[in-house]
Amino acid sequence: MQSVSTTADPAVKPVSSLPERALVGLLVAVVANGLVRGIAGTVLDTAGIEPLGWGAILGATVVAAVGATAVYALVSRVSARPDYHFTVVAAVVLLLSMAPVFTVAPTLPGVTTSVLAVLVVLHVTTAAGLVAGLTGAVGR
Repeated sequence: MQSVSTTADPAVKPVSSLPERALVGLLVAVVANGLVRGIAGTVLDTAGIEPLGWGAILGATVVAAVGATAVYALVSRVSARPDYHFTVVAAVVLLLSMAPVFTVAPTLPGVTTSVLAVLVVLHVTTAAGLVAGLTGAVGR
């Protein structure tokens, strides 16, 4: 029987610890949200619209990252398939996070349908970045 050996690139180290994966997820989410916000700022008049402020976006992304990391840690303790189960929980949380976008945000001054669409995209990019980072889909 012939054995197959594979050689891994020693310069590429997989991201394995939860804090490292959380940081990768946060960075992916921040970069993606920065791109979305930057594009929105060129297309829409975002002046004075608090939910599209850089501080609000960065703050919400960091809070989401801390929460997602805590949930991933909990899920990994009780599940034999933590990546799968965390992704399911993250999808449910993403859906629930849309409630304020469609109930509270429309009552704020200057918020239009276009702004709501940007907020939805920001929620999705945050979730996608954090799930990709925490499950190790990015940074391998």
